[in-house]
Amino acid sequence: MPERVANLFGLRILAEHLWRKLSTKTMAKHTFVISDESVLNAHGFRVMTEGINLGNYTKNPIVLWWHKRPNAWEGRNGEDEVLPIGRASNLRKEGTQLLADIEFDQDDDFARKIEKKVDNDFIRMCSPGLDPVTISEDEAYLLPGQKYATLVECDLVEISIADIGSNPNALKVQLYNSNKELVTLSRDDDSPIIPLVYKSQNSNNKSMEFIKRVATTLALNPDASEKSVLDTLSERLELANRADSLKTENDTLKEQVRLSAERQIINLVEANVDKKFTADKREQLIKLGKDSGFDTLKDVIDMMPEQQKPGDRMNLTNNNGGQTKVETFEDLLKLGREKVEEFRNEKRDEYVKLFKAHYGVDPDFRD
Repeated sequence: MPERVANLFGLRILAEHLWRKLSTKTMAKHTFVISDESVLNAHGFRVMTEGINLGNYTKNPIVLWWHKRPNAWEGRNGEDEVLPIGRASNLRKEGTQLLADIEFDQDDDFARKIEKKVDNDFIRMCSPGLDPVTISEDEAYLLPGQKYATLVECDLVEISIADIGSNPNALKVQLYNSNKELVTLSRDDDSPIIPLVYKSQNSNNKSMEFIKRVATTLALNPDASEKSVLDTLSERLELANRADSLKTENDTLKEQVRLSAERQIINLVEANVDKKFTADKREQLIKLGKDSGFDTLKDVIDMMPEQQKPGDRMNLTNNNGGQTKVETFEDLLKLGREKVEEFRNEKRDEYVKLFKAHYGVDPDFRD
C-alpha cells in the first residue's frame, strides 16, 4: 500500500511538471505600457521615450515586483525574497509610448498570483527602472506643471509590475544611481539626480516680464511675441548703427573741411608776411581767420597797403635832380625841407622808424 501511494504521488508530481512545461510553451503574454512621454509622473518629471536605451536590458529582460531585487547575499536567508517574476519581450516604441509583452514565470507561485491579478484586471500598471544618462531643463522639453527637469536619455535597467502607478498612463518611474541602487524621489524636495526647475520657471517668468517692458519701450503691444520684440530691436539697432556710421562720416568730413580751411588761412597769412604786415602780426591774423573765416581775413588783408622796404622805396630825387638813397634820417634831411615833408606825409611809417632811430623818440605830428 505505501508503495502504491508513493507511485501515485510520483505520478502527480510528474503530471504537474508536464502541465507546467506545456503551460510554459503556451503561456499568455500581457502587453503593458512601460513609459509614456506625453504625461508627467507623480514625481513631476517627464521621460522622453525616444531616449530610453534598450540594448543592455534586452540581454536579460527581467520583470520584478515593485522593483524588489534579491539581496540574500547581504546576510538575509532569502526566505522572504521576491525573485524576478517574469520576463519581457517584443519591446517597441509606438508614438509617445514604450510597450512590452510580459510573460510570468509559471514555476513561481508568487508570479502566478500576480498574473492572476493581471488576468482579472486587478493589476494594470507597470513601472520602468531607469538609469539616467542625460537630464535637461530646456523649456522645449517641459510640460505644463512640470516640477523636475526632463529625463532626455536613460538606460532601461528593469521592468516591474506595480499595483499603484504614478503615471496616469499606467506608469510608475523608479530611478537607479550609478551604483545601481534605487533612489527615492519625493514630490516637492529637490533631487540629487533630477533637479527641480522652479528656478528655470522663475527665470522664464522674469524673462517674459522683461520682454513686456522692452515691448512697451519700443511702443509695441505689451503682449507682442518675443520674435516681434527681437525683430523690432534688431531693426532699431540697425538704424542706430547706420546713424552712428553717418555721424562718424559727417564728423570726418567736417574735420577735413576744417583742416582745409585752416591751411588756406595759414597760406594766405604766410603769403603776405613782410608784404602787407610784419611777422609779429602773423598769429593775430591767423586767429582772425579761424574765428571770422577765410573770406573776412582776405578782405582785411586786401585793404592793407603793401609794406615799403627801406632799400626798395627810399631812393628819392634830391634838389639837384639826382637820386639819393635814404637809409637814415640824416639822409632824409639832406634832401631838404620839402622832400622831408613829402616823405613824412606819404611814407609815415618809414618816417617814424627813421625819426625814432635818430632821436630815440616818436615824432610829433601835431602841426
